[in-house]
Formats: sequence, C-alpha cells, structure tokens
Amino acid sequence: MPALEVLLNTALVAELIEKGDFSGVKEAMEKSMADGSQTFEEDIARLVTEERVSREEGLAQADSPTNLMWRLQNRAAPKQHVDDRSLTDQIDEQPTFTDITLDVKF
Repeated sequence: MPALEVLLNTALVAELIEKGDFSGVKEAMEKSMADGSQTFEEDIARLVTEERVSREEGLAQADSPTNLMWRLQNRAAPKQHVDDRSLTDQIDEQPTFTDITLDVKF
C-alpha cells in the first residue's frame, strides 16, 4: 500500500530548497503551510486509521515513528495553518503546479 508525501511549491518552499534547508521544508510541511501538502507520516497515519496497514507496519516504515505515534494519538486534532507571509517576505504565496498524470487503479 503506497504512502505519499505531497509537497506543493510555494515561495517559501522554493526559498528553502534553494538554500538547501531540507529540514526546514519538512517543518514547513508539518505546519501545513499550504492546503494539499502532506507529510509521509500524515499519509501513513491515514492508512493505519483506515486499517489498510497495521500500526506495526506503519511504525516500521515511518521516517519518524515518534511523529507517527503522536499523529495516531492526536488524530482528531485539526491541522494548524500557518500564513507563509509571516515566514517570508515573498508576496506570491499561492502554490504552483506542474502537469502531472497519475493513473491509480484499485
């Protein structure tokens, strides 16, 4: 069962990547800076909650088992949204997209 990390390109993400601050990118994703982005642990937590994978398998595959456990224990907690403008001087904070075709069959 695939678990997906989704990174949307915002001015902040582009700036962090340009600087090579990849831990900052992960932190920005965890703070839900852009609707639609999700971390690997968020998707694993969804799969465990939907009983598509076991908790043990999810923990074994997670980048951060501690983060995954916290997500599973606090599943009902809403995501916090952070306004990018408070984190960067960039004016255009809208995510940008490229054309991607994904054919998923269940």
